[in-house]
Amino acid sequence: MYTTVGYEAEVKYRRQQIQKDLVKRQRATEARQTRRNRAR
Repeated sequence: MYTTVGYEAEVKYRRQQIQKDLVKRQRATEARQTRRNRAR
């Protein structure tokens, strides 16, 4: 059983991790696009 505080902390932590992952992916995509544009 979760205590509500523990559960909230877990959710917050997971959201942060997901956010970081999304940011990383966006930057990778942007970098790829700029490289493609330069190649043109």
